Amino acid sequence: MGFGKNKSSNDTTSQPNPSAAAQDPASFAPPSNTNNANSLVFNSRLELIEYIINKRVKNLDYIRRVHEGKAYWLNIVKVRPDDIIQFYHPETLKKRVVQWFYLGVSIAPLLQLDNGYQFIRACAQLIEEFEYHFANMAVQGMKILKSLTISNNNEDEEEWSGQYSNLEGAKDENGVSTSRAIKTSLSKVEGKIVYEYLRTPNIVCSFVLNLQIFFTVFLLYSLVS
Repeated sequence: MGFGKNKSSNDTTSQPNPSAAAQDPASFAPPSNTNNANSLVFNSRLELIEYIINKRVKNLDYIRRVHEGKAYWLNIVKVRPDDIIQFYHPETLKKRVVQWFYLGVSIAPLLQLDNGYQFIRACAQLIEEFEYHFANMAVQGMKILKSLTISNNNEDEEEWSGQYSNLEGAKDENGVSTSRAIKTSLSKVEGKIVYEYLRTPNIVCSFVLNLQIFFTVFLLYSLVS
């Protein structure tokens, strides 16, 4: 009646097949390609950063040529220095000249650093200090609080290090590892903020008045481009 049916040699339901597990895609996990995936992500980020930097350099060069009168603004209007100055209050221009002067004086020493993590970290730290120095008291307080939070929390650094710790080639040209997250923070010494890269030399009023806004702008453009 079928209940006593003999199992044929072709019946594989009860016969273990050593090669079946190997042939079943669901029976094994594919080899790990984490390193390759991280490499692709890392390279794509480098390409994006390089594209953004090149675009910013071209924009700075274009703005410099507009200020020099060698290019038309939006390819329509030729702007003269007097046309730019008349749109700003003299006090506003004076403050901006001082800010740009401080920024230029601070950027110049960074150009002596080697390319890589140290240079990028120095630039980021300089901008953090620059923004703090010229911010109002409310923003300064928020930045100090943020620095204290970052110093007590290493979660971002651990996540970055874990993601790229095994990434081959994650080093700069000097062999320094670039698998560290770039963090900026403000340091205090005896209750006062101490700048690591921002230079704020004392300048007298007569020197500020003699600072030519366009000369300062041209020098700053030359430094950052």
